[in-house]
Amino acid sequence: IEELQKQSATMAEIQLRSEYILEAIARKENITVTEADIMPQLQYYAQAFRRDLKWVRRMFEREGQMETLQQSARENKALDLVLEKAEITEK
Repeated sequence: IEELQKQSATMAEIQLRSEYILEAIARKENITVTEADIMPQLQYYAQAFRRDLKWVRRMFEREGQMETLQQSARENKALDLVLEKAEITEK
């Protein structure tokens, strides 16, 4: 159990660092999120819940989760920017 807890803590730390770095990049690059950026996530949940898009949107708004979707989209855009600008070389 201790090993599992240690692994979980390590994974959580990596996740938090990644989110922090992507948020810093998004802030520095003035990355903004539009309706179109969160639409794929809303459509995914609509399909997963087998509900229409309006119902899913209302649910996320009612539960106060729209900001979470926007943050996720912003981090994804920051990651896309990093990958776009990355120079990959072979050894």
